[in-house]
Amino acid sequence: LPGVLRLLMSLTLLCVINLPAGLVMVAATALFLIARQLISGQLFTLDRTRLDASSRVGETVDESISGSRVISGLMLEDWVTRRFTKRAETLNRDTMKMGVKVTQLVTAAQAAGLIGLFAVIVFGASSGTAGLAAVAASLLYVEGVVRGLESLPPWVRSLQLAMVSKRRVNQIMLGVQESDHYGVGEPLPDQLPTRTTRTSELVSTHNSVIGLVTPPSIEADAVLTALSTDASEDPWRVNVDGYEIRKPGTGIHIMHIPSEISTFNSTILDHLQISNPDLTEDSAVKILGEVGLAHLASGSYFSQTPIGYGGTNLTANERQRLVLAMGLASPTSTLLVGPLIALSDSDTAGTLLTAIRSHPRAITIVSVRSPEIAEQMDSMLFVTANKILTGSHAELLHTDEEYAKIWERRLTPEDVDLSVLGLGSDAEASLYARLVTERYSPGEVVYREGDPADSIIFTISGHVEIATTGEDGQLRRVAVLGPGNHCGDLRLTAGEKRAETATAMKDLVVRTLSRDAISAGMTGLLDRTPAERKVVSTILRNGPLTQQQLVEMITEFDQAAVIAAIAMLSQDLALRTDGSHYSVVQKRAAKSGAADILDRLKFL
Repeated sequence: LPGVLRLLMSLTLLCVINLPAGLVMVAATALFLIARQLISGQLFTLDRTRLDASSRVGETVDESISGSRVISGLMLEDWVTRRFTKRAETLNRDTMKMGVKVTQLVTAAQAAGLIGLFAVIVFGASSGTAGLAAVAASLLYVEGVVRGLESLPPWVRSLQLAMVSKRRVNQIMLGVQESDHYGVGEPLPDQLPTRTTRTSELVSTHNSVIGLVTPPSIEADAVLTALSTDASEDPWRVNVDGYEIRKPGTGIHIMHIPSEISTFNSTILDHLQISNPDLTEDSAVKILGEVGLAHLASGSYFSQTPIGYGGTNLTANERQRLVLAMGLASPTSTLLVGPLIALSDSDTAGTLLTAIRSHPRAITIVSVRSPEIAEQMDSMLFVTANKILTGSHAELLHTDEEYAKIWERRLTPEDVDLSVLGLGSDAEASLYARLVTERYSPGEVVYREGDPADSIIFTISGHVEIATTGEDGQLRRVAVLGPGNHCGDLRLTAGEKRAETATAMKDLVVRTLSRDAISAGMTGLLDRTPAERKVVSTILRNGPLTQQQLVEMITEFDQAAVIAAIAMLSQDLALRTDGSHYSVVQKRAAKSGAADILDRLKFL
């Protein structure tokens, strides 16, 4: 305001002292204001562009810090560097363009002042000696006008920056997205023998899948990170969270898929082509189907829309499966897979193991938390702070007491109430061992409306927001569920989809039970083999099927195992047939008073 007032007062006094010069200066000021209007409009656009470029640079830095274990495990350092360099160059160009416009504003102000100065000198010279005093006074007020004009560009600049910032704040507040929070990691114990162990020393034959088990005191991902260095000299660096990760260029033939749910603000196809630039779209779609992400292959996130900073538009399970797909797409000879959520459930892990085996490597090591999955491994690797044991699951159970105790731990019925499923007490007791613990940060999506219904969610701590899509297409909250409640009920109809979106409102801990496990419990098949349970769950999902259809749809077991499972189920009257199509003889108990919470929510 002082600059504007100085400008107005100087113009007024200049007109009083020397009217012709004052009118010229008014005209010059008007021309400047017109130029300022044109230039500032362009500057406003450039400010927004530069702020977006600056945000993308900051986003890259944040992703590099929070996702350092994923970047190290998948060897993405070069890609991250190229991405940062490209975005930094864009920011530099936008900054230079903006600087040019600011210079144009300042130059226009100075040009207006020079025009006024020239006019005063011309009119003063034409008036002779009598007008010298007026010329001198006019020069003083021209200087005041120039100072006022020169104060306008910074003022306009500050105003425009405020407007741009306000828009950005509104964008953030209208769609708050909180990034994942990562705790401080525990570095590996110095005596951990894997620091000097090569992965090849732990495997007796190539193309084998090895299961990894560790005691609670040692993080499985830490062991896999140690193995990923392949006993290189000085392979370590420590990230800001205190985790030890391998240096760039170390163990370049080893791909490590950590459990850390960190992805990048890019499309799903971009993620897969980071690992394999030669990967085609058809091959990418195939890999997504293998890891249980077929529903994402047909959406906009596949090749058009970025999945959001930190992958916030995907669930934690989907982000882990996407990172696994990146590992499967890579041509490396060794694959190390951390304790993923989907691998914790023996029924859902089967599909992922089939995907892993369909992309054979010289060495594959998978973190195992289910005894049934451990039995399917070619051999097991048990790592503690002072020993490394190898052998089959059965051998280690008999020969090592510490290994056996790990498998004795089970969840207790106090955590969740499985009576809402309407199963018998015997089935409930068996299902407790199949519950999987999952954690979500505030704002994270647990599941989305329209997703395949593949599990039931029991809230242990925190709160879950349940929202449905209204007639206007916007999500509308219909309920908030706290500890002791459940969501995601399954009715096991063919092609069932989620009817609502569930989002963590604060730090959330849940325990989930997969659709396949519930199917087994409903049909009294919890004590059946994995192949028999898969046959039942496939029929429940798709309706009556022929033997040939079942063989074609169940790919994780060979044809003979599927046919044998069908025969055994038919013999025990668990399946009935109308001649060619098999259907399930369901034994679910009807529980009096058990209401379907999602049906209630739907009509609120």
